Amino acid sequence: MGAAVSQQRFDLLWAVDEGQVLGKGNVAVVYVCTQRCAPEKRYALKDLSADLSDIAALNRMSEELRILKALGCHKDIVSLVDSDDTRVGKMRLVLELCEGGVLHDRIQQLQRYPERDARSCCTNLVNAVAYIHSKGIMHRDIQLESILLAGTWSNSAVKISGFGYAKVVRDFPKSLLWSRSVSGSDLYVAPEVLWQQSHGCEVDMWALGVVVYAMLSGLLPCGLLYKWHRQIVDGEIFGLPDQAWRHLSGGARDLIMRLLRPRASDRLTAAQALCHPWLRPPTPAHSSVVRSDSLLLRVGECSLACSVGFPGSARTVGATGR
Repeated sequence: MGAAVSQQRFDLLWAVDEGQVLGKGNVAVVYVCTQRCAPEKRYALKDLSADLSDIAALNRMSEELRILKALGCHKDIVSLVDSDDTRVGKMRLVLELCEGGVLHDRIQQLQRYPERDARSCCTNLVNAVAYIHSKGIMHRDIQLESILLAGTWSNSAVKISGFGYAKVVRDFPKSLLWSRSVSGSDLYVAPEVLWQQSHGCEVDMWALGVVVYAMLSGLLPCGLLYKWHRQIVDGEIFGLPDQAWRHLSGGARDLIMRLLRPRASDRLTAAQALCHPWLRPPTPAHSSVVRSDSLLLRVGECSLACSVGFPGSARTVGATGR
């Protein structure tokens, strides 16, 4: 009786427009929805379903709801508004709707982010990741398609979404967060995942480094992906292409390379990244000239990038379907 009442309450409260599909994934479809009593404001409804025999998918669904509830409301994270998980193998999540589309598409429109906008956007993203990690959660699927723009009016008002592969530690911080399962897009997978090692929150910082690199260069390391991964697996120092670097300040380059350290323990944490000089530029009254070559790690010769506008990219708004 309780489950039936909960479903009825949800259906009475929310009107779903199945004609407006925002995104599709393996187990989810995202629609536009509104409150019946206040239809002027739009939300995203993520409709998830999994076969009852797929225990892993069922566990991910319940974990996603648990994590969204644990995260609560944060200005740089897509917030959970309502949910219905009363039916086995099915779940509906009402999330705030981000009308600006995915970061991937915004980069395509701009070709690349101006450094000032990228700095503001990156600060918001690192703030979100620091908050996520402070809750004992690692996202494990940060990518351009899981970062949403709040609206068309801003290039830097972003929100992280897509918590379908996130993991949480119940007794954090007494025990650290580790996983051996592989998740995330190939373009954002950290070296320790490729090495099939236990991994923690550092994988999110690697993925964030790829995102910042893409924002500032308009490129993604997909043209020679296998060669890049081969270098990582072999423990070699890898480089990034000259055309992606020549217009960037030393501080921006330094942040990217400190996020893309092959060894997880050498990578900046989210808290450390927030203190990086590029994200905390000096005020004009106290500014000083810093030689860019003093900030940079050694960059090799290997060309590793292709345009962000590669075919087959996901297009989702408001919430990602996986």
